[in-house]
Amino acid sequence: MSVRNTAKAAHSLKELSIDWLIQTLCFLHAFLMSTSSQWLTEVKDKNFIQQTEDSQIRIAVQYYDSIKDIPMQAKSYYYWGCIRRDQNNHPEALKKFFTAITHAQSISDFMP
Repeated sequence: MSVRNTAKAAHSLKELSIDWLIQTLCFLHAFLMSTSSQWLTEVKDKNFIQQTEDSQIRIAVQYYDSIKDIPMQAKSYYYWGCIRRDQNNHPEALKKFFTAITHAQSISDFMP
């Protein structure tokens, strides 16, 4: 292999490595944002802290919907329903709860 071909191969590998690193960092950022957002919402709900802002749980819902993580979709829609309940927006709360139930039922379909 010539020096020129070796240099081209090294450059290609470097570009591939940078692309992989960027994609991995983007994935980790989305994962950490969604996980921490859901965790914060869950902790507040379990400690009876009334929540009227749904921006945190929306991050989790969007992420789990995008990767089709059904158990986490069920959980995040449930907590979104809790926030809607706290906002006294009962029709929207029921929609979120029913979506959570639909996801939860699809999980139990796979269980023996």
